[in-house]
Amino acid sequence: MLESDAQPYAIGIFSQDNPKKLTPEERGGPKLLDALADCSGGRLYTVNDLNELAAIGARIGNELPSQYVIGYNSTNPARDGKYRHITVKLSAEPRPAGLRTNYRHGYYAPSN
Repeated sequence: MLESDAQPYAIGIFSQDNPKKLTPEERGGPKLLDALADCSGGRLYTVNDLNELAAIGARIGNELPSQYVIGYNSTNPARDGKYRHITVKLSAEPRPAGLRTNYRHGYYAPSN
């Protein structure tokens, strides 16, 4: 995920029936899926009821056209292929309700 320009929006359908019977992978699944979506600027939506799927799909469809793309030039000229962290902060104070940032948390520098 970190090496591509993909921005996944994940929809997680997780079993809540009996947490004691879940495998370690099933218990860690929501956290892993959230981390994958978050590090690349995407977002995780969890589904507790299958009847919510249509509403979640509509919400994602409404969010996508309201995104902005921001670019910048790094001050680090090294072409070393290393991962570089970035941070995006909102300067609106007080922050309007519902306003949030989803962004890619870094990138790999070009290498020669």
